Amino acid sequence: MNKKETIIYLAGFFDGEGSIHILCTMTLIISVSNTNLKVINMFKKEFQGHTVLKKIHPGRCTGYSYRISGIKACNALEKMIPYLVVKRGEAKVGISIKNTLQVKGKVRRLTSQEYNLRKKARLKLFGIRDKNSPNRTFNLRKY
Repeated sequence: MNKKETIIYLAGFFDGEGSIHILCTMTLIISVSNTNLKVINMFKKEFQGHTVLKKIHPGRCTGYSYRISGIKACNALEKMIPYLVVKRGEAKVGISIKNTLQVKGKVRRLTSQEYNLRKKARLKLFGIRDKNSPNRTFNLRKY
């Protein structure tokens, strides 16, 4: 596969198996879990990030998880967004906080404006998920 085909494949896979979160710590995270380590390693090779062996349950396949955060997660979303269908709206919300994300090694406190922007984006993600999964409930922690 060439680079574009790889991105298209990973975007399709992410559409079905991936997730986008803005945690209560206001960190942008994207992750994918699956039992196929080859696919998980494709994400790591293309976008960097971390792979983790998930807890093995007796009688079940071994699971793997890929995770990336911050500006790298945003960059991965920007590469995949043209090919996303299901998670396109969530990806747009994740990308919308790009200017508040920090480059690795340059740690600083969020301004109140940046914090509020991320908080609104987090709530917007929950709203999108509510529309896509009307029978599912989401719990928001109090700040």
